[in-house]
Amino acid sequence: MELLVRPSPFDDESLESYVLRLAEENGFESYQALSTPIHEWLAQQDHRAAGAFPKTLRLLNVYHANLSSSLRVRAIQLFQQLSRSDELPLLKLALMHSATTFGSGAISVFRDGIDIPRKFFRREGVPVCPECLEESPYIRQHWHLSLYNACHLHGHNLVSHCPECHQQLDYQITERIGHCECGFALSCAPRNRADATVLELSQVVAGEKVSGDSPLALTCNPSTRFGALLWFQTFLDGVVTEAEACNNAITFFKAWPNALVDELECRREQAELRLIKGLNHTSFKDVFGNLLIDARKLPMRDVGRNFVLRAIVHYLTELVRVNPLSKQANIGDVLMSLLEVAAALSCNVDAAYRLSREGYLPLAVRVKKYGKLQPHTPAFRLRDVMELRLARMQSLNDGGDEYLPAW
Repeated sequence: MELLVRPSPFDDESLESYVLRLAEENGFESYQALSTPIHEWLAQQDHRAAGAFPKTLRLLNVYHANLSSSLRVRAIQLFQQLSRSDELPLLKLALMHSATTFGSGAISVFRDGIDIPRKFFRREGVPVCPECLEESPYIRQHWHLSLYNACHLHGHNLVSHCPECHQQLDYQITERIGHCECGFALSCAPRNRADATVLELSQVVAGEKVSGDSPLALTCNPSTRFGALLWFQTFLDGVVTEAEACNNAITFFKAWPNALVDELECRREQAELRLIKGLNHTSFKDVFGNLLIDARKLPMRDVGRNFVLRAIVHYLTELVRVNPLSKQANIGDVLMSLLEVAAALSCNVDAAYRLSREGYLPLAVRVKKYGKLQPHTPAFRLRDVMELRLARMQSLNDGGDEYLPAW
């Protein structure tokens, strides 16, 4: 088998869009029509790889495969060799599983040097920009992201439903790029001007430069931007809906770090009002939630590059300073777990445990003689942790372990 025509890919094109154009330019009416002969050809070359090659377009990308992702890569590599001219750029456009996790274990995918939280990918429907389709009929990868709702090039809201039949648009199901299933040309859809904050959020997601001095505007690392946006969603989880969190992100980070401090002060005051035991018996989580655990890796854990963690550490350091040790317990005496200690000190849990064993970090609770402290157990005073950071763990780099004595 051989594909005679090799269309040139666009840098921001999705893999599914490129394969649809590849099928069309080689005379196949749909991806399903193309996938059948490819599946048969793969079965002759490598029957295991053929079993990992999907016949449904929406499952084509590598990150959809869990246990069989390596076989999916092998199948796509064989697929790439079917072009008469240069090798097809399928893996370059593919979304791969990433070794990076964000915050509290949020998995991510990888493409073109960028880690993106998997949570941000739309589960249903892929909206389009009519003007983009009019200029070049292909699907942009960032249209798949739930945070991207306005075209950063033309300033209009994306169209999510067909103006003619009102069905939700999803080219992965209809296998049509420029038309709805009813036949309506999507480039003719009406254009509505986007709200300024929605447009700016789309610019951030697309990796464009944004005016202003917010940390999202100042950082050039797209993975860090995605990590900060994921943290913001998690930080406000239960306070506002996901859609509201998306729309409020730009406003929140423009007021950084004052907006963070105001929210944390509000949470501290509310926690102190509903206390049923002393602050020296209250966990850090009961006051601030999973603040540190969610911010410890976005996707890096050193405060030099993780501006969210840096602002939180500064707030906690100042909180301890204005609430010195006294006979009456105060907010500086709340109890932190090993996971929270590791986040505050920019080290791993094993290093935090060693700090305790070597006497650098005193325990605030009694541990059984032959027992081991569990990572989630509140056991260390906030003031002891932040004072240790000031005294011995001052670094903008991820190198907390170097301060520890050798085994």
